[in-house]
Amino acid sequence: MSKKELAVQEETIKDLVQAPDLSAWGEADVSASDLILPKILLMQGLSELVAQGEAKMGDIINSLSSTVIGDEKKPVKILPFFCRKSWVVEKWDGSKFQFDHILPDIGEKLPYEDEIGGVKYKNSHQYEFFCLTEDKSIPHVLSFRGKSHKAGKQLFTQMYVINKSLGKSPAAYWIDLGCFRDKNDKGTFMVWSFKPTTESTNPDLNEAVKWIPIVKNAVVQPTAEPKAQESTVF
Repeated sequence: MSKKELAVQEETIKDLVQAPDLSAWGEADVSASDLILPKILLMQGLSELVAQGEAKMGDIINSLSSTVIGDEKKPVKILPFFCRKSWVVEKWDGSKFQFDHILPDIGEKLPYEDEIGGVKYKNSHQYEFFCLTEDKSIPHVLSFRGKSHKAGKQLFTQMYVINKSLGKSPAAYWIDLGCFRDKNDKGTFMVWSFKPTTESTNPDLNEAVKWIPIVKNAVVQPTAEPKAQESTVF
């Protein structure tokens, strides 16, 4: 092979393996209305995916793809960076309460049940945590209300009280999000567990901060409350 042919071959190989210049594609103006954020769900014995045979009790699921991302033996690494508090309002339809709308939490405590114009409503306080996963591709949402509300309160305390007391940001630590089995007189159920692990890096924090203005206005459709009691352990 001549030197000219060898040079052409080397240039061809270089073109094939060289990473493309992503800046050439331009920057898209991404807003909250452009996104569908996946939720992180813990499967209980009566969860819909379990009943359909697509998951088992104790699986941790990505709601967007319905794929298993963790379980009792394999925790999911998350970096919670922002929490939004709200009230989920459900309306009585004659046989059960159905989701109606969401109200922002402005510091006023709402009654658990209320009646307006002869119609019954139920108000459930909710913590919504926006988290990065290890691939840092898009934020995931971890919600706590109803029987899992205590879990949200504990994670909120870790981020905004404990981390702050250490002089750190809310997103100071990656957290292992796992679960374990517990039971009471109503049966066996899964319980969330949290464990702060490695400290986040500056690139981690920069990525998280980039998402805060976007997720502040993200609309996240509530999922049905778990069929069994939930709590959490740090």
